[in-house]
Amino acid sequence: MTTAKQIREIVNPLLMRHSDLILTDGGLIRIMPVGHVVRQIYIARSSQKRYFTLSWRLMEMFGPMNTGRSLGNCYDHLGRAERFRPDGGGGGTWVWDDPTMAGDFVEQMEQDVLPFLRSLDTTEAALGFIKSHIRSSGHRGWHWWIIATIALGELDDARAIWPEYGGSHPAPDPDAPLPSWETEEGRWARYGEIGPPLLADDRAALARIRHRWEAENVRGTAIEPYWTPTPFPLEEDAEPEQISA
Repeated sequence: MTTAKQIREIVNPLLMRHSDLILTDGGLIRIMPVGHVVRQIYIARSSQKRYFTLSWRLMEMFGPMNTGRSLGNCYDHLGRAERFRPDGGGGGTWVWDDPTMAGDFVEQMEQDVLPFLRSLDTTEAALGFIKSHIRSSGHRGWHWWIIATIALGELDDARAIWPEYGGSHPAPDPDAPLPSWETEEGRWARYGEIGPPLLADDRAALARIRHRWEAENVRGTAIEPYWTPTPFPLEEDAEPEQISA
């Protein structure tokens, strides 16, 4: 099985040269700053100790989906580069005892993956890319589109979706505590929260809900020390009195 020591050894050259990278739990390299959409590279351990798999992933932090402890809904796997593939081998697999592996890993990260992920440095850019990424589209249902369009301030689009899907989740009793966000009941109750302010075009209330959801997702995770709360595009499009309400 892949060990933390092996992961640290191949990642260290990147950490030494790129001050915006952090290696956190479970073989995840995150790009700072950490905001509404986390940009990450995932070194996944295999049950066979010779191998690991590699992918980039985008993880939204502002939905009631336990996202802070998952890998996100948009990703792609990375294979070995043609020029590094061993003669006569399949060549697509990351093998720890292949002497060309470490060089291939660093070169792909620096030439391709990091420039791509760094380009998604705003919520608008990251969510715009996720919307267009066909390969991972099967992992995003109506709930993803609701939270994404609200985060972007596209409330007309969110209201067009809500009656058919979100309307089946009634608003929770405002005088009763919400169930834990870590339970299925609690997550669906949180979707119900957004109905009234969405239909009332209350951007300030929607923003407050989103910031609370994001904090719930981040607290207690390995990225909490690196997280910087920032306004959503939803707030930037609002009138000043709405933001301060």
